[in-house]
Amino acid sequence: FGWKIYEETKTQEERKWILIKELVSIMEKTISYTKDDIPDSMIIKKLGEGWTGEEAIAVAVYASLKYRDDFKQAIVCAANHDGNSDSTASITGNMLGAYIGIDRAKERFNIKLLGLYDVICISSKERVHDYVKEHDTYVILR
Repeated sequence: FGWKIYEETKTQEERKWILIKELVSIMEKTISYTKDDIPDSMIIKKLGEGWTGEEAIAVAVYASLKYRDDFKQAIVCAANHDGNSDSTASITGNMLGAYIGIDRAKERFNIKLLGLYDVICISSKERVHDYVKEHDTYVILR
């Protein structure tokens, strides 16, 4: 990433577009890697192992797209590397879980074994309620 260019940019608007272009570039690269037969560990190393926000998102997007039909394998992919694996696996679980839904996630994991399962469910529903209220929209909860 060209931090020097970013720091020398004069306006906040220009800085925003530099960051957006960088993120788009990373996402294009990430999506193209999902079609390769290169081992996941090598691709994750190329993406940066999740040490920065954009790297963590890239790893999570990679794992979620590559293994979109296998929740468990996506989590394993995002967790089994030498980088910030707890963050990348967590983001992957959130992304793919939102995509496939809790019922399909439950097929692969007994999520009731999670510590504080009931608290997590209540907290999640409260966050959704707050979001709906704030954004004047609706969400269908199962």
